[in-house]
Amino acid sequence: MQGGFEQESDLAAARSRANPAARVLGAARQLFAEQGYSGTGISELIEKSGTSKKTFYNYFSSKRDLGEAYLRLEFEALQRRLDRLFSRFKSDYSGFIRAWVRDLKGLAASESFGGCPLSLGAGAAFPDFQSLVADAAEELLEQLSGYLRSCDLHCDAAVSRRLAGQIMIQYEGALQMWRITGSEEYFDAAAEILIRLPRQWNS
Repeated sequence: MQGGFEQESDLAAARSRANPAARVLGAARQLFAEQGYSGTGISELIEKSGTSKKTFYNYFSSKRDLGEAYLRLEFEALQRRLDRLFSRFKSDYSGFIRAWVRDLKGLAASESFGGCPLSLGAGAAFPDFQSLVADAAEELLEQLSGYLRSCDLHCDAAVSRRLAGQIMIQYEGALQMWRITGSEEYFDAAAEILIRLPRQWNS
C-alpha cells in the first residue's frame, strides 16, 4: 500500500486521467463540492470514480489520506493560476486583480468547483488538516507578498504583507458569499475594494 501522496511523483501520477487515483480524486472534487467533506463516504467515492474498494485502498490509506491529497492538489492548482497571472501582469496590480476575478468567475461556472480549498480543509473535521491548511495559507500570503513587492505598487515588506492579507480576506469572503447566494457580484465588489485599497493607503 502506498503511504499517501507525500512524494511529488505520486502527486504527478495522480494527475493522469488513466490513473485510478486520478479518478478517485476527480470524484472527490465533485462530491466534496456537492456534499462537503464530512458528508461524503468512501463507498460514494468508489462508486462515483468507477473503481473498487481494493483500488481505493491501494492509493489511499483512509478518507483522511484522500482529503489531504485532494487539498494538496487543489492548492497547487491555485498557486499555478496565480503564478500565471503574476507573469502576465508583472507591472499591473489592477490588471492582476481584474484578471483574477475573471478567473474566479470561470471557475464558479464549473459544477465541480466548491470554493477555496483552504476553506474546505479548515472546516473538514480532522485536526490533522489544520496544520496543512495553516501552512498553505502562509505560503499563499508569501506568494502574494512577493508579487506585491515587485509589481507597480512597489510595496515594502510590511505593506505587501498587509495588502496580501486583505486580498485573502476579500477572496475568501467573495467565495463564501458566492456559495451562499450564487451571485458573482461579490467577485466584482472584492475587485473594486482591492483596486482602491493601495491608493487609500498611499493618500
